[in-house]
Amino acid sequence: DESVKAPRISSSAVGALQGAKPGTTEDAGGASGAKTEKEVGVLEEQHGKEEASIAKPPNPFDDKGQITGDINWILDFAIIGFPKTGTSTMMRYLGNHSDTIFVPPKETCQMRFYQYKALFKILYKEYHPNRLMGIKCPGDLEEDDALESYDEFFPRTKFIVGVRQPVKWFQSFYNYRVTIGWKLPENTTTMIGGSRNHDREVNTNRGNFASHLKMLDPRRQVFLYDVEQLSDPDPIRAARFLTDLQEFLGLKKPLNDDMGWIETGKRLPSSNSTKGKIKICDGQHEKIRAVLQRQAVESSSYIVTDFMERANVTVSSPDHFKSIMA
Repeated sequence: DESVKAPRISSSAVGALQGAKPGTTEDAGGASGAKTEKEVGVLEEQHGKEEASIAKPPNPFDDKGQITGDINWILDFAIIGFPKTGTSTMMRYLGNHSDTIFVPPKETCQMRFYQYKALFKILYKEYHPNRLMGIKCPGDLEEDDALESYDEFFPRTKFIVGVRQPVKWFQSFYNYRVTIGWKLPENTTTMIGGSRNHDREVNTNRGNFASHLKMLDPRRQVFLYDVEQLSDPDPIRAARFLTDLQEFLGLKKPLNDDMGWIETGKRLPSSNSTKGKIKICDGQHEKIRAVLQRQAVESSSYIVTDFMERANVTVSSPDHFKSIMA
């Protein structure tokens, strides 16, 4: 079925269809009073026909699975980095605005395996011309195959990228993996460098944010934030952040709700226990802490003096962002 299925609508939405204030049953002429079930049913039917009449663009893949046209229109934005920088919070927050945005409620990481056809199929099923379409995969920014696929098939897709102080990032990532039941080495010195089987992809290379940001095409539109900005106690900056995000995405409807914070992953019953977790400032982690701190300085310098200066990069409250980076 190439048409969009019509959702059922509430009585408050019925009022909205008539031009009434949200949450009321007043019609456009100002008359009030509850609608009868019959009247509601008629309005739902009319609304359903209107929605069903909106045709999707034709599927750009032929019978052999070859691309026959542009597919960038199916993906407006991607939350692509980095892990433990609030990407789940961003995904859930934007996904809650389901009237104007669609984001799958879990990580969608087909791009790193050149599975752009599978990704297209997922998004095509939910496509509506009046909604922005997005995905979240916080490791895509670190994967060459993912970036190659984005550049080839989705060059106009906007990227949302979060960063975090690398020392804090490592402790958070390490302890998160322990919380969901992964066994990590107690000797964190062995986690300096790239991925090995024993580190479960928790290592210093992943926290070298500058090296990954340098891989982005300078023409790519990027919204860059620090994880601290997602829970900014300053109400003016917090409101500015949402306005800047709204404008970056091209949304007409304001993002007014508080961002909040989302706990992710399936926790074990003992997840509140400190067993297996680390305190990065303890003496036994001195070597890895030194590496992470050096990366923090390098990343901060690159982001502030180079990456932020790109014309296509958006940073909310840039002076405050720079103070976080310092």
